[in-house]
Amino acid sequence: LNAKASYEYALRQPSTDEIFGDGMLVLDNLALRPETSHNANLGVFAEDHETPAGKFRGSVLGFARWSDDLIALLSEGDFLRNVNVWETRALGVESALGWTVPKSLGRGEWLLLDGRLTYQDLRNDSSEGAFVKQSGDRIPSIPYLLANATARLRTRGFVVPTDRVELAWNTRYVHEFYRGWESLATKAQRLTVDSQLSHGALLTYALEGE
Repeated sequence: LNAKASYEYALRQPSTDEIFGDGMLVLDNLALRPETSHNANLGVFAEDHETPAGKFRGSVLGFARWSDDLIALLSEGDFLRNVNVWETRALGVESALGWTVPKSLGRGEWLLLDGRLTYQDLRNDSSEGAFVKQSGDRIPSIPYLLANATARLRTRGFVVPTDRVELAWNTRYVHEFYRGWESLATKAQRLTVDSQLSHGALLTYALEGE
């Protein structure tokens, strides 16, 4: 069992694309300022722990971020533009849990299950600036609830003694979020990015050297 705590003061310069846009949907903002932030993290991590029911692993990480001049991509009608939000505050937690099949149910680690859940509350905390009237709103266009899960099947010696085959299935979920400031419109008028659930499969075949 491991614990970790960290603090960071960061300065992020805007990228070329954030300043000049993409020439299509994202407009330019030549007055974009660098973003500064205080970042703190506190987490507990458990390595693979062998039990009669299999190997277990997991982690819980809490994080906080206070930013000045946060660079955010906001909607302007049919277009988007990167702008500075005077002050923001983000609080969140990220958790993960994994399990590997016990040795008593077969040879090797032939089944592994892993899942991860993230919740982040990123809000405008401005006391002045262009978005002071939206103080308390979530920052638009940023998901606040995400989850993913993976199942992996493994086997060795499938064709020749030194080969390894793995079949993995991935599932990813992103909860719905707003494209604009939530206080500027009624619930029926808010532009919303719908929840998304996606799946993917991966088949890997490898030969190991002797």
